[in-house]
Amino acid sequence: LFATAVVTVVVAGPGWREPIAREFSAGIEELYRDRRPAIVVIDDAELNGARAVPGAIAMKLGDVIGAFMHAKQPDTTFAGFFDAWFAKLQAEKLPVLLSEATRDFFAEGPDQGLRTFWREHVMQRYRVTPAHRRGFHGVWIEPK
Repeated sequence: LFATAVVTVVVAGPGWREPIAREFSAGIEELYRDRRPAIVVIDDAELNGARAVPGAIAMKLGDVIGAFMHAKQPDTTFAGFFDAWFAKLQAEKLPVLLSEATRDFFAEGPDQGLRTFWREHVMQRYRVTPAHRRGFHGVWIEPK
């Protein structure tokens, strides 16, 4: 299920063959100055755009899902993994910011398990608020 998601992120992620506009990085830079988030992006283009901001902490969604697959125990769910990952970032005082493409992949992507996770776990347990600056569009994930 989640291995399919990793492949789909790489193959079908929005804009996966196109470079990210400078405005994407400029938006992240503005957000970073305000809150210094950990940013989750969909693909290499977005990752490169985020990493263009000095000091920015960015990771690809496929890598986050890959970490879950690698560390998975028989009774570990993605929701449990996500909660522990989120708590670790919060302990480090790193707010979580998802790019719009990442949010779309969770909420509307081809993987039913991830759509259910988004709807029944994230939307119920976390506050999801828009984050728009210049060419960056995404959402903050915060505790309720």
